[in-house]
Amino acid sequence: MDIRDAVLDLVVTVVTIDNVLKPTEKDALNHFLLKNYGLNAQSALDAAMARRSKIKTVEDAQKHMDRAIDIIKRNASKQEQMDILKMLITFGLLDGDADPYEIVLLKLISEKLGFDLESALAEMKKEAES
Repeated sequence: MDIRDAVLDLVVTVVTIDNVLKPTEKDALNHFLLKNYGLNAQSALDAAMARRSKIKTVEDAQKHMDRAIDIIKRNASKQEQMDILKMLITFGLLDGDADPYEIVLLKLISEKLGFDLESALAEMKKEAES
């Protein structure tokens, strides 16, 4: 697993909580993946979904997520980690139908990356206003 796979696996984890990837989310994801990793969203998501389909237990899912976060922490600058977190927040919380599971998951991912979810949200709001 490389950093691209790790990012995709976290995206799949976040977007599949509500089992919906809206067209606007897919467009935003495609832009992010193409810009940062040179990947097409659909083929990349298909590969990530195939990896996810092999996970059978909650414990395995947690290990898989921890591994993805560890790869990101080792291979991405703090700014890139924040950009990844912001992208995950966009899919999880700003899609108009955030649920408690998404909030808990994003808080966990934020903490494991060494960020505070509330601070990241405040930074995103500040950026949107400017």
